[in-house]
Amino acid sequence: MRKFMIGCGVLVALVLLIGLVSSWLLVRSLKHQLPVDSLEKQRKELVQLYGGIDDYVPPLDGRLRAERLESYLRVRENLPDDGTAFLHALEHIADQERRLDEAKGLEKLKIGLKMAKGGMGVARVAASFLAARDSLLLVEEMGPGEYLFLTTVTAICDLQWNPPRCRQAQPDSLEMVKLSEARSELRKGFIHQLENARRALRALDELDVAQQEWLAALDDALDHGPIGDDRIPFEDGLPQAMRASIEPWRARIEATLPTCQEAWFLELMVLTDRNEHGFQFQYGGRKKTQPVIEVQ
Repeated sequence: MRKFMIGCGVLVALVLLIGLVSSWLLVRSLKHQLPVDSLEKQRKELVQLYGGIDDYVPPLDGRLRAERLESYLRVRENLPDDGTAFLHALEHIADQERRLDEAKGLEKLKIGLKMAKGGMGVARVAASFLAARDSLLLVEEMGPGEYLFLTTVTAICDLQWNPPRCRQAQPDSLEMVKLSEARSELRKGFIHQLENARRALRALDELDVAQQEWLAALDDALDHGPIGDDRIPFEDGLPQAMRASIEPWRARIEATLPTCQEAWFLELMVLTDRNEHGFQFQYGGRKKTQPVIEVQ
Protein backbone atom coordinates (compact mmCIF):
# COMPACT_ATOMS: atom_id res chain seq x y z
CA MET A 1 0.00 0.00 0.00
CA ARG A 2 2.85 2.36 0.88
CA LYS A 3 4.46 1.82 -2.53
CA PHE A 4 1.10 2.40 -4.16
CA MET A 5 0.64 5.71 -2.28
CA ILE A 6 4.17 6.80 -3.18
CA GLY A 7 3.48 5.92 -6.81
CA CYS A 8 0.30 7.99 -6.78
CA GLY A 9 2.18 10.90 -5.24
CA VAL A 10 4.86 10.71 -7.90
CA LEU A 11 2.16 10.57 -10.61
CA VAL A 12 0.39 13.63 -9.22
CA ALA A 13 3.68 15.51 -8.95
CA LEU A 14 4.54 14.53 -12.53
CA VAL A 15 1.15 15.72 -13.79
CA LEU A 16 1.59 19.05 -12.01
CA LEU A 17 5.11 19.40 -13.37
CA ILE A 18 3.94 18.66 -16.91
CA GLY A 19 1.16 21.24 -16.52
CA LEU A 20 3.52 23.91 -15.20
CA VAL A 21 6.15 23.29 -17.86
CA SER A 22 3.54 23.20 -20.63
CA SER A 23 2.00 26.45 -19.40
CA TRP A 24 5.43 28.11 -19.26
CA LEU A 25 6.22 26.92 -22.78
CA LEU A 26 2.87 28.24 -24.07
CA VAL A 27 3.45 31.67 -22.54
CA ARG A 28 7.05 31.75 -23.81
CA SER A 29 5.86 30.71 -27.27
CA LEU A 30 3.24 33.46 -27.34
CA LYS A 31 5.80 36.11 -26.38
CA HIS A 32 7.91 35.13 -29.38
CA GLN A 33 4.96 35.00 -31.78
CA LEU A 34 3.41 38.39 -30.95
CA PRO A 35 4.80 41.65 -32.37
CA VAL A 36 5.56 42.92 -28.85
CA ASP A 37 8.24 45.47 -29.74
CA SER A 38 6.32 47.02 -32.63
CA LEU A 39 3.13 47.16 -30.54
CA GLU A 40 4.86 49.04 -27.76
CA LYS A 41 6.72 51.39 -30.10
CA GLN A 42 3.63 52.27 -32.15
CA ARG A 43 1.40 52.79 -29.12
CA LYS A 44 3.94 55.02 -27.38
CA GLU A 45 4.39 57.06 -30.55
CA LEU A 46 0.63 57.47 -31.03
CA VAL A 47 0.10 58.62 -27.44
CA GLN A 48 3.06 60.99 -27.54
CA LEU A 49 1.94 62.57 -30.82
CA TYR A 50 -1.83 62.70 -30.38
CA GLY A 51 -2.63 61.87 -26.75
CA GLY A 52 -4.71 59.05 -25.35
CA ILE A 53 -8.41 58.31 -25.69
CA ASP A 54 -9.42 60.73 -22.93
CA ASP A 55 -7.30 63.58 -24.33
CA TYR A 56 -9.21 63.99 -27.58
CA VAL A 57 -11.37 67.10 -28.02
CA PRO A 58 -14.09 66.76 -30.72
CA PRO A 59 -14.74 69.61 -33.21
CA LEU A 60 -16.25 72.58 -31.39
CA ASP A 61 -18.86 73.28 -34.08
CA GLY A 62 -20.30 69.76 -33.98
CA ARG A 63 -19.34 68.98 -37.59
CA LEU A 64 -16.94 66.29 -38.79
CA ARG A 65 -14.25 67.47 -41.20
CA ALA A 66 -14.18 65.92 -44.66
CA GLU A 67 -10.41 65.37 -44.59
CA ARG A 68 -10.61 63.58 -41.23
CA LEU A 69 -13.38 61.30 -42.46
CA GLU A 70 -11.27 60.48 -45.52
CA SER A 71 -8.33 59.63 -43.26
CA TYR A 72 -10.61 57.54 -41.05
CA LEU A 73 -11.91 55.65 -44.06
CA ARG A 74 -8.40 54.95 -45.34
CA VAL A 75 -7.68 53.31 -41.99
CA ARG A 76 -10.86 51.25 -41.99
CA GLU A 77 -10.65 50.24 -45.63
CA ASN A 78 -7.14 48.86 -45.07
CA LEU A 79 -7.75 47.02 -41.79
CA PRO A 80 -7.04 43.27 -41.96
CA ASP A 81 -10.09 41.02 -42.15
CA ASP A 82 -9.35 39.07 -38.96
CA GLY A 83 -12.95 38.49 -37.94
CA THR A 84 -13.03 34.92 -39.32
CA ALA A 85 -9.79 33.94 -37.58
CA PHE A 86 -11.05 35.46 -34.35
CA LEU A 87 -14.33 33.56 -34.66
CA HIS A 88 -12.48 30.26 -35.24
CA ALA A 89 -10.28 30.88 -32.19
CA LEU A 90 -13.37 31.51 -30.03
CA GLU A 91 -15.04 28.36 -31.37
CA HIS A 92 -11.95 26.32 -30.50
CA ILE A 93 -12.07 27.52 -26.88
CA ALA A 94 -15.83 26.90 -26.62
CA ASP A 95 -15.42 23.36 -28.02
CA GLN A 96 -12.68 22.52 -25.54
CA GLU A 97 -14.74 24.00 -22.70
CA ARG A 98 -17.62 21.66 -23.53
CA ARG A 99 -15.26 18.68 -23.52
CA LEU A 100 -13.69 19.77 -20.22
CA ASP A 101 -16.94 19.19 -18.30
CA GLU A 102 -16.92 15.50 -19.20
CA ALA A 103 -13.17 14.83 -19.00
CA LYS A 104 -11.32 13.23 -16.08
CA GLY A 105 -7.75 12.90 -14.90
CA LEU A 106 -5.00 13.49 -17.45
CA GLU A 107 -7.56 14.15 -20.19
CA LYS A 108 -8.84 17.14 -18.20
CA LEU A 109 -5.30 18.53 -18.01
CA LYS A 110 -4.77 18.04 -21.74
CA ILE A 111 -8.00 19.87 -22.55
CA GLY A 112 -7.11 22.66 -20.14
CA LEU A 113 -3.81 23.16 -21.96
CA LYS A 114 -5.61 23.17 -25.30
CA MET A 115 -7.94 25.87 -23.96
CA ALA A 116 -4.91 27.92 -22.89
CA LYS A 117 -3.43 27.47 -26.35
CA GLY A 118 -6.76 28.55 -27.86
CA GLY A 119 -6.74 31.65 -25.69
CA MET A 120 -3.32 32.46 -27.04
CA GLY A 121 -4.71 32.05 -30.55
CA VAL A 122 -7.23 34.77 -29.68
CA ALA A 123 -4.34 36.88 -28.39
CA ARG A 124 -2.36 36.47 -31.62
CA VAL A 125 -5.28 37.58 -33.79
CA ALA A 126 -6.10 40.59 -31.61
CA ALA A 127 -2.46 41.67 -31.28
CA SER A 128 -1.97 41.41 -35.04
CA PHE A 129 -5.12 43.48 -35.59
CA LEU A 130 -3.96 46.10 -33.07
CA ALA A 131 -0.51 46.37 -34.69
CA ALA A 132 -2.03 46.85 -38.15
CA ARG A 133 -4.53 49.44 -36.94
CA ASP A 134 -1.98 51.49 -35.01
CA SER A 135 0.36 51.45 -38.00
CA LEU A 136 -2.43 52.82 -40.21
CA LEU A 137 -3.28 55.49 -37.62
CA LEU A 138 0.33 56.70 -37.64
CA VAL A 139 0.27 56.99 -41.43
CA GLU A 140 -2.96 59.01 -41.30
CA GLU A 141 -1.78 61.15 -38.37
CA MET A 142 -4.76 60.10 -36.26
CA GLY A 143 -4.71 59.27 -32.56
CA PRO A 144 -6.65 56.48 -30.80
CA GLY A 145 -8.97 59.10 -29.26
CA GLU A 146 -10.07 60.56 -32.59
CA TYR A 147 -10.48 57.05 -34.01
CA LEU A 148 -12.73 56.01 -31.11
CA PHE A 149 -14.78 59.21 -31.46
CA LEU A 150 -15.30 58.78 -35.21
CA THR A 151 -16.19 55.10 -34.84
CA THR A 152 -18.71 55.87 -32.10
CA VAL A 153 -20.48 58.71 -33.91
CA THR A 154 -20.53 56.98 -37.31
CA ALA A 155 -21.04 53.29 -36.53
CA ILE A 156 -23.03 53.42 -33.30
CA CYS A 157 -24.81 56.79 -33.25
CA ASP A 158 -25.38 57.42 -36.96
CA LEU A 159 -25.68 53.93 -38.45
CA GLN A 160 -26.82 52.36 -35.14
CA TRP A 161 -24.66 49.37 -35.98
CA ASN A 162 -25.64 46.16 -34.22
CA PRO A 163 -24.31 43.19 -36.20
CA PRO A 164 -25.88 39.75 -35.66
CA ARG A 165 -24.10 36.93 -33.86
CA CYS A 166 -22.35 34.32 -36.01
CA ARG A 167 -22.14 31.64 -33.32
CA GLN A 168 -24.11 30.59 -30.26
CA ALA A 169 -22.94 31.84 -26.86
CA GLN A 170 -24.65 31.78 -23.49
CA PRO A 171 -25.74 35.22 -22.17
CA ASP A 172 -23.48 34.80 -19.12
CA SER A 173 -20.49 33.42 -21.04
CA LEU A 174 -17.09 35.11 -20.68
CA GLU A 175 -17.30 36.20 -24.31
CA MET A 176 -20.62 38.01 -23.79
CA VAL A 177 -19.45 39.53 -20.50
CA LYS A 178 -16.32 40.86 -22.21
CA LEU A 179 -18.39 42.29 -25.07
CA SER A 180 -20.51 44.18 -22.55
CA GLU A 181 -17.38 45.42 -20.76
CA ALA A 182 -15.85 46.63 -24.05
CA ARG A 183 -19.02 48.55 -24.89
CA SER A 184 -18.99 50.07 -21.40
CA GLU A 185 -15.37 51.19 -21.90
CA LEU A 186 -16.27 52.73 -25.25
CA ARG A 187 -19.13 54.64 -23.60
CA LYS A 188 -16.82 55.88 -20.85
CA GLY A 189 -14.22 57.16 -23.34
CA PHE A 190 -16.85 58.80 -25.58
CA ILE A 191 -18.48 60.60 -22.66
CA HIS A 192 -15.09 61.89 -21.52
CA GLN A 193 -14.47 63.28 -25.01
CA LEU A 194 -17.86 64.99 -25.11
CA GLU A 195 -17.09 66.53 -21.72
CA ASN A 196 -13.81 67.83 -23.20
CA ALA A 197 -15.74 69.55 -25.97
CA ARG A 198 -18.23 71.06 -23.55
CA ARG A 199 -15.48 72.43 -21.32
CA ALA A 200 -13.69 73.92 -24.32
CA LEU A 201 -16.88 75.59 -25.55
CA ARG A 202 -17.72 77.01 -22.13
CA ALA A 203 -14.21 78.48 -21.93
CA LEU A 204 -14.76 80.56 -25.09
CA ASP A 205 -15.69 84.20 -24.70
CA GLU A 206 -18.06 84.13 -27.65
CA LEU A 207 -19.87 81.33 -29.50
CA ASP A 208 -21.14 81.37 -33.05
CA VAL A 209 -24.50 79.81 -33.94
CA ALA A 210 -23.04 76.36 -34.74
CA GLN A 211 -21.13 76.28 -31.47
CA GLN A 212 -24.20 77.36 -29.50
CA GLU A 213 -26.26 74.56 -31.04
CA TRP A 214 -23.54 71.98 -30.39
CA LEU A 215 -23.16 73.10 -26.75
CA ALA A 216 -26.92 72.84 -26.25
CA ALA A 217 -26.88 69.32 -27.74
CA LEU A 218 -23.98 68.35 -25.46
CA ASP A 219 -25.75 69.69 -22.37
CA ASP A 220 -28.87 67.75 -23.27
CA ALA A 221 -26.99 64.49 -23.99
CA LEU A 222 -24.72 64.63 -20.97
CA ASP A 223 -27.14 66.02 -18.39
CA HIS A 224 -30.52 64.74 -19.54
CA GLY A 225 -29.67 61.80 -21.80
CA PRO A 226 -30.68 58.14 -21.37
CA ILE A 227 -29.94 56.78 -17.90
CA GLY A 228 -28.09 53.49 -17.58
CA ASP A 229 -24.54 52.23 -18.01
CA ASP A 230 -25.36 50.63 -21.35
CA ARG A 231 -26.61 53.76 -23.11
CA ILE A 232 -24.26 55.88 -25.22
CA PRO A 233 -24.94 59.62 -25.72
CA PHE A 234 -26.52 60.33 -29.13
CA GLU A 235 -27.08 56.59 -29.68
CA ASP A 236 -30.68 57.33 -30.61
CA GLY A 237 -29.67 60.02 -33.09
CA LEU A 238 -27.01 62.64 -33.76
CA PRO A 239 -27.59 66.40 -33.99
CA GLN A 240 -28.59 67.32 -37.53
CA ALA A 241 -25.39 69.24 -38.31
CA MET A 242 -23.14 66.30 -37.43
CA ARG A 243 -25.38 63.82 -39.20
CA ALA A 244 -25.31 65.98 -42.35
CA SER A 245 -21.51 66.14 -42.25
CA ILE A 246 -21.37 62.30 -42.32
CA GLU A 247 -23.84 61.89 -45.18
CA PRO A 248 -21.38 61.84 -48.15
CA TRP A 249 -19.33 59.07 -46.48
CA ARG A 250 -22.12 57.01 -44.88
CA ALA A 251 -22.21 54.19 -47.46
CA ARG A 252 -18.43 53.78 -47.50
CA ILE A 253 -18.28 53.70 -43.70
CA GLU A 254 -21.02 51.08 -43.50
CA ALA A 255 -19.18 48.90 -46.03
CA THR A 256 -16.17 48.72 -43.69
CA LEU A 257 -18.09 47.57 -40.61
CA PRO A 258 -17.97 43.94 -39.38
CA THR A 259 -20.74 41.62 -40.51
CA CYS A 260 -20.90 39.64 -37.26
CA GLN A 261 -20.71 40.46 -33.57
CA GLU A 262 -17.55 38.42 -32.96
CA ALA A 263 -15.57 40.60 -35.37
CA TRP A 264 -17.15 43.68 -33.77
CA PHE A 265 -16.01 42.33 -30.39
CA LEU A 266 -12.45 42.20 -31.77
CA GLU A 267 -12.72 45.83 -32.89
CA LEU A 268 -14.15 46.96 -29.55
CA MET A 269 -11.34 45.25 -27.64
CA VAL A 270 -8.76 47.15 -29.68
CA LEU A 271 -10.78 50.36 -29.86
CA THR A 272 -11.10 50.81 -26.09
CA ASP A 273 -7.57 49.76 -25.08
CA ARG A 274 -6.05 52.42 -22.80
CA ASN A 275 -2.64 50.89 -22.12
CA GLU A 276 -0.03 53.18 -23.65
CA HIS A 277 2.20 50.13 -24.20
CA GLY A 278 -0.45 48.05 -25.95
CA PHE A 279 -2.46 45.21 -24.42
CA GLN A 280 -1.46 43.35 -21.28
CA PHE A 281 -1.13 39.59 -21.33
CA GLN A 282 -2.89 37.81 -18.50
CA TYR A 283 -2.52 34.09 -17.97
CA GLY A 284 -3.58 32.00 -15.03
CA GLY A 285 -4.71 35.05 -13.06
CA ARG A 286 -1.27 36.71 -13.00
CA LYS A 287 -0.57 39.79 -15.07
CA LYS A 288 2.72 39.84 -16.90
CA THR A 289 4.49 43.07 -17.69
CA GLN A 290 4.93 42.32 -21.36
CA PRO A 291 2.98 44.80 -23.53
CA VAL A 292 0.83 42.18 -25.19
CA ILE A 293 -2.83 41.31 -25.18
CA GLU A 294 -4.96 40.32 -22.22
CA VAL A 295 -6.27 36.75 -22.25
CA GLN A 296 -8.67 35.63 -19.56
